[in-house]
Amino acid sequence: SLFERLQGLVTPDLLSSAALKLDEPECLVAAGLRTAFPALLAGLDSKAQSPRSLRALHQLVAESGSAAEVLRHPRLAIAATPDSPLGAAGGRLLTGLFGAHLPTVADLVARSAGLRSRSGEALLELAAPLVLGLLVHRVRSDGLGPAGLATLLLGEHDRIARTLPPGLTAEIESPAPTPRWLA
Repeated sequence: SLFERLQGLVTPDLLSSAALKLDEPECLVAAGLRTAFPALLAGLDSKAQSPRSLRALHQLVAESGSAAEVLRHPRLAIAATPDSPLGAAGGRLLTGLFGAHLPTVADLVARSAGLRSRSGEALLELAAPLVLGLLVHRVRSDGLGPAGLATLLLGEHDRIARTLPPGLTAEIESPAPTPRWLA
């Protein structure tokens, strides 16, 4: 599953570096990633149900080809900045998925893991390049077009829904101003 593959990227080295960057205990960062990954996957699942959003998502994945490198070197996600190609692509993914709801989603992710509220958005910014890298890899290796990407994402719906903390499902599924790339 996508979630299991993402969890496999969470090595002790990644946790140590992320904990240092966020100034949070490793155990809480691990818990935060166990919430951030499903939140991102649920957002993707939600967008996969709209043909227009799906085309835009597929285009973002196709344009982010170098993001797959993060699967070989997960610490690249920690080093990514908003100005770097990986960080910028992760930021576009977050904006496209959550729009104006991003601060609320980030707060819910942080609170569910016992992290300080300000760490939620930084944790999502770290998780987004990992998710994007995995999608780039799957789209390339499996030759997925928009319909194949939708099948991949929607096929994980039940598993993702079981891993989301209370309150997050409603926030992800609530109508938000649609970001430009998903319009």
